[in-house]
Amino acid sequence: MRLRTTLSLTLLLAQIEAWPYIGFPIDQQLPQIARIGEDYTFTLNQQTFKSDSGGQIAYKAFGLPDWLSFNEDNLNLSGLADGKEDGLIEFTLQGTDSEGSLNQTGKLYLSNEPSPYINQEYSLTTQLSSMGNTNGDSGIVVQPNEDFKFQFNMDSFQIPSSSSTTELNYYGKSGNRTSLPSWCFFDSETLTFNGKAPTINSLNAPSLNFDLTLIATDVKGFTAIYQDFSIVVGGHSLILNSTDFQNSFNATAGESFKIELPRKDILQDGNPIKDDEISNVSIFEKPDWVSTDKLAITGTVPD
Repeated sequence: MRLRTTLSLTLLLAQIEAWPYIGFPIDQQLPQIARIGEDYTFTLNQQTFKSDSGGQIAYKAFGLPDWLSFNEDNLNLSGLADGKEDGLIEFTLQGTDSEGSLNQTGKLYLSNEPSPYINQEYSLTTQLSSMGNTNGDSGIVVQPNEDFKFQFNMDSFQIPSSSSTTELNYYGKSGNRTSLPSWCFFDSETLTFNGKAPTINSLNAPSLNFDLTLIATDVKGFTAIYQDFSIVVGGHSLILNSTDFQNSFNATAGESFKIELPRKDILQDGNPIKDDEISNVSIFEKPDWVSTDKLAITGTVPD
């Protein structure tokens, strides 16, 4: 005789609630080191928490030392670093959306050692100009699908003579301290960024700037000092011939001036750019008495 057994399976469907989750852990953001007796500031990434519901995250911080305050709107930690002993500072960061809250532990470091500093002889902008064509600032221009290798001098950052630190640690990150693009790699032993530039789908599309940062630190897992630069990739090459470029001009108080833009030193695809190829010129951090068009910088110097 055969016995037949019938199994009845019941599937229970539960409503899935949307809760906040960790998007960018604090320890991966390499927080800035606080130095005793110095002003401190560090801004947490807006993606530290994310929400399944797609709503806004409200942030709160608990357990901060008395000298440190937290701005819940811009996620900035700031204050005059005070303390008798250096070491780790732990606090709780809470993210809340419409469904609930989630906490994660954050760590900062308070140090009584002087900070490493940038060696101006080996600033990144100076080094970049020796590695290839730049955009006249801190961007190095590469062609789509081009193999690149940018190695920075090991003396780019210096340890103060008064510090007990004997060596530095290095990190290569994207400009917002997230991971590097998938096509870019960093060797902390040689301070080298290398890889292959991405493909550009349209020759007429504006160039893409990929912001990167080189970080040096005397405490692993944190940031002491850094320098930013960018890799510029586009269908066309727009570079500054910095060999002959004049970047300093004299003007007289109370008098007007006009400075022709050095268009002969701006090369598009290897040739001096033509006036009708310039779509826009902007001046950053200029005084209000300076203006520009596509061909010149003009203004009247105040008395």
